Amino acid sequence: GLLIVTATLADQAYDLLLERISGGQYGPAHVLRELDLVAQLGISRTPIREALLRLSEYGLVSVAGRSARVRQITPDEVLHIYQVR
Repeated sequence: GLLIVTATLADQAYDLLLERISGGQYGPAHVLRELDLVAQLGISRTPIREALLRLSEYGLVSVAGRSARVRQITPDEVLHIYQVR
């Protein structure tokens, strides 16, 4: 039940954020605030937090409190992340 739904939403949030970061919509040093993302993506806070933490594990963002900052990434890194998925 609940766990699967959360994972799915976290995956959706992750995919959307990854797309926007790799597409340059969220450029380097762009600050992603949880509450802004809740409004923009229409996904609740817990899956968004999960997605941001996953992005930080891949080195795409650095998380600080309730927001994350997009890191400078190379096209190679983006490619690698898509391959890992």
